[in-house]
Amino acid sequence: MLFHLNLGSNIEPRQEHLRGALVLIEQIPRVAVTGCSRIYATAAVDMSEPAGPFLNCCAAVRTPLRAEALLERLKEIERLMGRPAASKNACVSRIIDIDIVLAEHLVLESPELTIPHPELARRSFFLWPLLELCPGAADPRTGRPLRRFLAAEVVPPILETMPAPLP
Repeated sequence: MLFHLNLGSNIEPRQEHLRGALVLIEQIPRVAVTGCSRIYATAAVDMSEPAGPFLNCCAAVRTPLRAEALLERLKEIERLMGRPAASKNACVSRIIDIDIVLAEHLVLESPELTIPHPELARRSFFLWPLLELCPGAADPRTGRPLRRFLAAEVVPPILETMPAPLP
C-alpha cells in the first residue's frame, strides 16, 4: 500500500531532523520511500506554548505493512530521535513529528490512528506537500479532490519552500 507521511520539526536543526527521520524510515524493513516533497515552512498553529516556525515535508512510502504496524515503527523513530512519547498529542515544540496523512483509499478510525488525518483538509502543511507528490489525491471518504480544499481557508500560510530533504 502507498502511504503518505507528513514529517515536521520546529526545533533546530529542523532540516537535519527531517533528513534524519527520512533515513530512518528508509531503514524500516519492507518499507520503500518512493518520493519526497519540498520542505514547506509555516508558522506554528494551535500550540500550547510560544513556538518557532515548523518545517514540513511529505514522504510517499510503499509497504505491505498494515497501517497500525507502520505507525508503531514511526513512533519508534520519533522516540529514537528524542521525542518524548508523552508529547505525541500535546501541542508543544518537537524535534520530529511523523503522521500518516493518507493511505490510498483506506479509511481507518481507531483510538491510535485516523486515516485520512483529521486535519488534512484544513492544514496547509499537510495539503501542499501531499499535493506536490500526488496532485490527484482525493478524500477517500467523499471522493472530493484535495486540491479543492486549497480554495478554502487553509492555515497557516506557507512562509517559504526549500528543496526536498532527500534527492
